[in-house]
Amino acid sequence: MGRDTQSIWKTFVSNKNLFFCAAAIAIIVAAVVSISTPTTYKSQEMLAVEWASPMNVLVGANEYADDILSHDQTPSIATDAFTYTKILSSPQLVDSIKNAVVTESDGAVKTLEQHVRESYTCPWWEKGGSLSVEDIIHRRLKNEIKLKTGLITVQYEDEDAAVSSAIASRMTTFLDGYFRAMNTDRVKAEADYYRRQADEQKRAYEESERRYAAYYDSHLDANTQSGQNELEYLRDESEKRYADYSKACVMLKRAEMRQQQQLLVSSRLKTLQTFKSGGLRTWAVNIAVALFYALLLVAWWVLIRERIRETRKDKN
Repeated sequence: MGRDTQSIWKTFVSNKNLFFCAAAIAIIVAAVVSISTPTTYKSQEMLAVEWASPMNVLVGANEYADDILSHDQTPSIATDAFTYTKILSSPQLVDSIKNAVVTESDGAVKTLEQHVRESYTCPWWEKGGSLSVEDIIHRRLKNEIKLKTGLITVQYEDEDAAVSSAIASRMTTFLDGYFRAMNTDRVKAEADYYRRQADEQKRAYEESERRYAAYYDSHLDANTQSGQNELEYLRDESEKRYADYSKACVMLKRAEMRQQQQLLVSSRLKTLQTFKSGGLRTWAVNIAVALFYALLLVAWWVLIRERIRETRKDKN
């Protein structure tokens, strides 16, 4: 084992010029990549989902996240942090964000869409020109969820530090407004449905009550078994219709109460410091990564070449 190790090191030392050449090329490549990569700023906000919110008001969870984006109706279920991560990456929220008014570091006031069109830059090896504003915002808006706590970290990246910080800090407001609008539409439709149900059940109850009263008055002196059975049937039918009408009234009242409730669905816990990409740290990381892969590739190639030479010697 020791001899094999010494032999490998000797092989490496005998090819040291090849390693030096690969290292120099790797450093040059890393420098080109570092220079060509635009400097951006990344801002983060830590959000908490309001788990204590009433289940019948907030609609969330994975199933509803899919349906809410297509404006379909589903039963109310508890709030789920995964819903927010889906909404954060949805085209609907991106459309809302791009219309937000932001103030750049130099004091210029623009919409985010205008800012992105004028300021977006990308490395030369990427096809940034083919990306739409929505695609750029979608790529730069990232989030991470902590499963145990349900906390969500939202990040936005931009060439301007002020814009990056502003968009990240507004994500709570964007989420609240988005969910409130969706829930308002949903509970309005629900209230309209139960209002129609209540009206229908009321008419059905009044009709059954009228039939029962009319039969009772016309058969007041009747003592036949068939008359008693019909009277009992009409009374049971009237009570059943009244129960259905009462239930519809309760559901309508609950739906109307939901319409009146206004509450936040998330809250900002912590604002993390905006950090800048590029600089010495980026250079160091790029050089380290380039050197690692360059030296690894050269070492692999040297060993393979040495093994081929030994195999040829043994055959001769």
